[in-house]
Order: sequence, then structure tokens, then C-alpha cells
Amino acid sequence: MKIKGSVALITGGAQGIGREICKALLERGAKVSILDIKKEIGQDQVKNFQNKYGESSVAFVPCDVTNKNQMEAAFQRSWDVFGNIDIVCNNAGIVHTADMTDGVWDKMIDVNVKGVVHGTILGIKYMSTNGSMGHGGTIINVASIAGLIPATDMPVYAATKHAVVGLTRSLEGLKDSDGVRINCICPSFTDTPMVVDGGLTNPQFQDRLTAKYIRKFGLLRPELIASGVIELIEDDTKNAAVMRVTKQNGIDYKKYFQPKL
Repeated sequence: MKIKGSVALITGGAQGIGREICKALLERGAKVSILDIKKEIGQDQVKNFQNKYGESSVAFVPCDVTNKNQMEAAFQRSWDVFGNIDIVCNNAGIVHTADMTDGVWDKMIDVNVKGVVHGTILGIKYMSTNGSMGHGGTIINVASIAGLIPATDMPVYAATKHAVVGLTRSLEGLKDSDGVRINCICPSFTDTPMVVDGGLTNPQFQDRLTAKYIRKFGLLRPELIASGVIELIEDDTKNAAVMRVTKQNGIDYKKYFQPKL
């Protein structure tokens, strides 16, 4: 897909990986609608982007991805502002060290699984060639390396990211039925506010985190994940692909050999 002149909608786009994805798209001539629950941060980021890329190039829509009505309204608002949607990146996600605590695990499922499902369904609705609005497009779901391997200190988080990978791979047929490609990206630990907000840097958890994960996988810069997303958008041959991003190997793809059900 040619990015220049396209319209992208990014959930969780106000900071971290999402912000870098927005920046990479804007630098390539796309228009971007940023959806995020953090209203003040989102508004400030949009102002920064507008100053650099032009006021008409970017919009901010406050949105909680766990709220179906807000998601529907945010997609409609984005369509109203830009007149089209070509790219949907379901990036919003949370992680927490108290992974299996009541009130934490269910919130994680709401954001990491239901939010991605909502975004995927709406992406199909607005981009499908079978509908009255769309002319095809691409969906990128942001998962995690924890969606490919066990994460014993964060089992629910790992389960949510496995779900994102499974959803993405299972929708391979969208390309033929609706003209919509769907892919996912699975980064290793990345230097973002989510790591801090989730308590992954608190002293009680830091020793285990460092010993088990960061020493093994390293800590990525969010710009690298954004470059992977750009690759998935631009390469029309990629469909139901699972991209891995690690310190050791950079960007590569998970290969699957098992038959489909």
C-alpha cells in the first residue's frame, strides 16, 4: 500500500509505540487520527504533530477502546474529519505485574483482547470493499513477543497477546473477501511508558524482570517497532503475517507449519 495520501487510525497513539507509528506515517505523507484514553497527553501530542506536519494532517479523538460505543463514535469521527480510512492500527494495550489480581486481569482482557476485536471489526466495516464506504485497506494488530512464548510472570498478559496473534492469523481470508489485509507485530520489551505504568520497573519486580527478560531479550526503541509497522503496511504480499521484533534479530517473521482448521 502506498502510504502517501492515505488515512490511518491508531489506537493508543498518544505516546510510546503508538506515537512513533503516528510519526512514521505522518513523515510519509499520511493523515492520522489518534485515538487515546489519555486526553491531555493526546491533545498535546496532536498540537506538536500539527505544528510539524500541518493542522489538517492529524486529529485527536478521545476514546476508551473497551467502550464499544466510544470506539464506534471515534471511527465515525475519524471518517467525518478525513473522509476515508485506509489503515487501522490496533496498538492500545496495558500490562501489569499484578497480572492475576481481581480488577487487573479482567481489565487487561478488556483492553488487550476486546479492544483489538472492536478495532478489527470496525476496521473491516469502514474499509471492506463489500460495504458502501470502503475500498480496501490494512489492519495492523500490535501483539507482543509474549504472544509467541510463555511469560510466567505475566500469564494473563501473555494470554491476551496470544489471542491477538490467533485472531490475526485466523482472519487471513479477509484479503480475498473484503480487500483488507491483516497482520500483527510482536515486539519484545520496548522502552515505553506502558512498562513504567504497568509496574515493570518497580523495585520488587525489577530484579526478576531483568534476570528473566531484559537480559535475554534486551530493551527496544519504539522507533524500530514503528518501522516494522511501516513494512507491514507497504508490503502488499504480507497477509496474516506475524512479525517479530527483537534485540537479537531485529525484524523477522514467525513461520508456521501446522494445517488450518
